Amino acid sequence: MNRMFGLLFVLLLHGCSCPGTRTESTGSGDHPAGSPAAVQQSFSYIEGIIDSVIIVDEEHFQLAITLVSARAGSGGESLAEQGTQLRVAPATTDDARAKLSRFRSARRGDKFSGSIARSADGGWLLLDAEPR
Repeated sequence: MNRMFGLLFVLLLHGCSCPGTRTESTGSGDHPAGSPAAVQQSFSYIEGIIDSVIIVDEEHFQLAITLVSARAGSGGESLAEQGTQLRVAPATTDDARAKLSRFRSARRGDKFSGSIARSADGGWLLLDAEPR
């Protein structure tokens, strides 16, 4: 039994250390099509109503929203459905932060259209939005 675990351990160790099996990202953003880093993020186009603005700190805020409509933007299926209530945080890119900062002063009942995606931690990101 110990031999079997030892053999399994050696095989796993060998498989993880073989040359050519590891890839490293340079962080440059230039990845060939078809590489894992070139996979596009799934998102949905939405129309929503703001339920509340949650102020996190001087720079950060979140929106509690109810979806009026949602349709797939990529990936085949919409990530959320009409009537769903979500808490979204503005995307953290400089462009998105500047554009979405106007929603920090939004009021309950304000309508908007935009796009959402799932964040790495499973939350929701507001990628883009325009008041309606």
